[in-house]
Amino acid sequence: MIYSLNDIPDEINTFIRREHFHIIIRGDIHTGKSTYLQKLLSEYPFLIPYGFYTKKSIGKCGIQDGLYIHSAYIKENERFYSEQNRIAKIANGSYVGTFNTNIFNSTGKQLLTRTVKPNEVAIADEVGFLERNAHDFLNAVSSCFNANRSIIAVFKNKSISYLDEMLGIKDNLIINVLPDYKFSICFS
Repeated sequence: MIYSLNDIPDEINTFIRREHFHIIIRGDIHTGKSTYLQKLLSEYPFLIPYGFYTKKSIGKCGIQDGLYIHSAYIKENERFYSEQNRIAKIANGSYVGTFNTNIFNSTGKQLLTRTVKPNEVAIADEVGFLERNAHDFLNAVSSCFNANRSIIAVFKNKSISYLDEMLGIKDNLIINVLPDYKFSICFS
């Protein structure tokens, strides 16, 4: 069945109320993956997010100038953009220079590996190809799926071995975001 990104089907509503749950939101670029993650968090205010978001910053003249990692605890209007949390520079709409993948192994891992309280949910928005050499970070993401933790992860819609491995973990609810702000769901 195909749903609108405005919908929360009964399957998701039931799944998200479990003691521990794993939800993966995957899709192509600019299809609404992060938007749907935010909808879930706003619809279920009892969920307390921790973990991380990645966000492109808008610099002078409204042009993207970098990709940054932020704590899920920090509200969007309070986030900072500096060398300390920059993953990559962006110029003319493309990544330039080298990626700071060490930031995943340090900041990203730290944001995911902590003692979890009731109703806390790990946020991993988003995991894709940039993290391929950040093994400590990928282990931290994977451990959220293999432990008694809840996680909502946003994945690039790519066949990458570490993403495929996490997608194959038993008892995931997978939300496949389609073009035109629609989605389907399935279980692994």
